Amino acid sequence: GLGGKDEAQGATQLLAALAEMRPADAARMVHELPDERRRSVVLALDDERLAELLEEMPEEDQVEIVEQLGSERAADVLEAMDPDDAADLLGTMTPSDANRHLRMSGEHDAFDEFAQPVTDLVGAFLSRRAFR
Repeated sequence: GLGGKDEAQGATQLLAALAEMRPADAARMVHELPDERRRSVVLALDDERLAELLEEMPEEDQVEIVEQLGSERAADVLEAMDPDDAADLLGTMTPSDANRHLRMSGEHDAFDEFAQPVTDLVGAFLSRRAFR
């Protein structure tokens, strides 16, 4: 394997490359990384860039990544996402996970509209999706 210094340099170069890419291309690259490498890259991205990439990823990747972040960071990243994309992502989570992220984001103005119980929120998403 690579030594610590070489690995750190590789991670820095990868993050620099991701910063220059369109969100869809960067999301595809992150999706294709080995799990451990993907986790380290995701943790190194700032909230806004991670939000952009999540918006371009398949739902299962979104949920997996958000679950790895911890509640406070997940709330910050969800807040940085487009509200419709954040709502869709919350709608794919278990009610307890979505509720935990919503409680954490309760400190943030952007999610005040989501202060209703998660069951109502998920129901609203599902009914909205049914009529698109």
